Amino acid sequence: MVSKKAFSRAIGALLSCVAVGAGAAPNVYWHHVHTTLGQAECLGKAEAVMLADKTGRIVKDNDSVRSWSEKTAGIVECLKVESGVFVMILVASDDAQEASILQDKLEKALKAVK
Repeated sequence: MVSKKAFSRAIGALLSCVAVGAGAAPNVYWHHVHTTLGQAECLGKAEAVMLADKTGRIVKDNDSVRSWSEKTAGIVECLKVESGVFVMILVASDDAQEASILQDKLEKALKAVK
């Protein structure tokens, strides 16, 4: 199971990256799934989507890929668990359509599920 600490870290990182308008809350989209992809493949596919979508600055570490621009932020966590890899996708943006499209692209790219 994914630890509460890892989930909280991901949410905090995502929401701290979004530049929001005065008083406006960002549109937040999320999805989670167990995947048959390996952790490295999961991270590679997430990064490829973010690069193709020109999502802004991208930072990658051993279990996550994060991207952000002036109005959109995204994070994909690919966490090893006993049963495979747990994938968490979070996207936030001032632009609801842009956030929804990026979340959908990430979800489709990481769709190999058990």
